[in-house]
Amino acid sequence: MDHDIFNLDLYKYQMSKIFEKNIFEEEIQISPLKSGHVDPYSYAKPDHAAVTSIYLDINVDFDQMIIRGTAILTIRLETWATEVILDNNGLIILSVKDFDSGIGLTYYIDNYDCLGSKFTILLPKFIIAKTEFKIQIEYKTKPNSPVFYWLMPEQTSAATHPFLLFDNQYTHARAMFPCQDTPSVKFNFSAKISVPPGLKVITSGKRKKISMTLFQYIYEFYETAPIPSYAVVLVVGRLRNIMTSAHRINILAEPEYYKQSKKMLSLIHITLNNINDLCGSYLWGTCNICVLPSSISLFEVESPFLILVPPTILDGDNSLFAIVMKSIPYKWTGSIVTCTNYEDLWLNKSFSLFIWRKIVNIMFGNEVKEFLEMKGISDLINTMTNPWIHSELKSLIPNLIGFLPKYAVNYVPYEKGYLLLQEIESKIGGPTVFEPFLKSYINKFKYQNITTKAWKDYLYEYFSERNK
Repeated sequence: MDHDIFNLDLYKYQMSKIFEKNIFEEEIQISPLKSGHVDPYSYAKPDHAAVTSIYLDINVDFDQMIIRGTAILTIRLETWATEVILDNNGLIILSVKDFDSGIGLTYYIDNYDCLGSKFTILLPKFIIAKTEFKIQIEYKTKPNSPVFYWLMPEQTSAATHPFLLFDNQYTHARAMFPCQDTPSVKFNFSAKISVPPGLKVITSGKRKKISMTLFQYIYEFYETAPIPSYAVVLVVGRLRNIMTSAHRINILAEPEYYKQSKKMLSLIHITLNNINDLCGSYLWGTCNICVLPSSISLFEVESPFLILVPPTILDGDNSLFAIVMKSIPYKWTGSIVTCTNYEDLWLNKSFSLFIWRKIVNIMFGNEVKEFLEMKGISDLINTMTNPWIHSELKSLIPNLIGFLPKYAVNYVPYEKGYLLLQEIESKIGGPTVFEPFLKSYINKFKYQNITTKAWKDYLYEYFSERNK
């Protein structure tokens, strides 16, 4: 393996020629424009009126391929607030009321654009006087919404029941329920979800109760730790679960994949234990692993409550499992600690990448880790030298005004952030010095959303003696 393509030092040399300045100095200079006070992808103004909890009472209608029901939002009001602004993408609003009095509230929805629509609710005087109140919104999703994957029975393994997967990526939550769809707003979440008989539900939070009628199964969930809107997930299907109480792992799969799915338990258990040692305890109760129908390929969700895996992983290919592992660290550095907006998304993505490769090194060896590093640097070089990618998107902390959310995820070179963290670790004294900082950082900002400046300030504070 002495050919150039396997030469990690050569790749790092090529990367250094692209970055003429020190990575830290180049990438972590924060301008006022990029400080994250305003989310370019949300209409919400949480500094006026902020959502603090959301309760959904919804029905999943496979016949019409829609979700309909009620959202009850608890709102914290500042004294100067006269309206509540939410995000909406195609939701059909049927009514808006004050929850306590039942009085209808005036609202309007702006014209649709690439981010959806601004959903404004005007506040009457009797509400403005309060510091907190609840809004009850009756709504339904639009048919054929692109954020829902409605599978017909014949598209599943047994061909007997339908299947639903909600794509919660980017700013898609606003297409499932009214919310302030920005990482800067975290809320307590609970839900009652009604589905046809024979189907199971996976969503965000702990399962509280299941009740059954002749025509419906009703599942209730709750989560007291605050989460951002992109952490809300929804999967509905004919699933059988393999629960291990000691390991807090719940694997859900179509019955046809049930026996094979058991093979994943030990690898997932080892992975979680290794990340626990590195980052602190897993705080989200049960770790749900859902094996997708074969008609859906590899699919990532950014949620602390769910990992989606393709059925091909059940064939025993550990290299594929290493790729699936990539989403697990996100439950710490994208959920326990959250970026304030997508301009600071590297705090989620690059930190998860950094932790993932450490775990790969532990479980599969340094050769596998170095191969992944070479692939990452090769992709980074291609991105940095691609004239068709806008220069702003080549920055680790880009100004995303004017760019769709998918560009923040697909083009911003988070490999830069990985190299930055690797360089800091090396300069400070290696893993034995930097890894305790990593655990301390996650604990320090637990359940908070932060900016790059906050992370940088804490880095200097933690290593203040060395900084001198």
